[in-house]
Amino acid sequence: MALVEEALRQRTRVGPELWHHALDELATARGLPYGEREGLLALAADIDRAEDRLRQDGILGLDQRVPSLLACHWAEGVHLVRCGLRAGWLTPAHGTEYLDRAGELARKWYGSWFAVVAAQLLPAMLNDDTEEIHWRYPVAQQLQRDPRGLLAMPIREARPGPK
Repeated sequence: MALVEEALRQRTRVGPELWHHALDELATARGLPYGEREGLLALAADIDRAEDRLRQDGILGLDQRVPSLLACHWAEGVHLVRCGLRAGWLTPAHGTEYLDRAGELARKWYGSWFAVVAAQLLPAMLNDDTEEIHWRYPVAQQLQRDPRGLLAMPIREARPGPK
């Protein structure tokens, strides 16, 4: 995942038009052998194909890209916070603080909730993890179609209300 994250950061830094050139320069700067350089460029092509599929299936917006895989880590953190709250290991105030922070980070890094969901699907797609894709993909598509859900709200405006 670290290599995917680095590739995505390079794309964010230079834009999609210069992305492959930036990866080639990165490989040169790091002195990567030819095979590893080609692997890095192949990874970029795999990311492009995965995002195209996500767009085709309506999970990622037509003009959107996955800027980072950080959402994968934040989702795990949110899960741990929820478990901590249920088990009584965290006070509601601490749990809410952690969850609010995860929401702030998502709003800062991602242009939409669609991109957050796509970021969580991308690793399984790049690894051809068919079992993971099999159960996550339909859930993601259903979440995207739900007009009442959080994903229908613009990410910059989506803030959880009092409980």
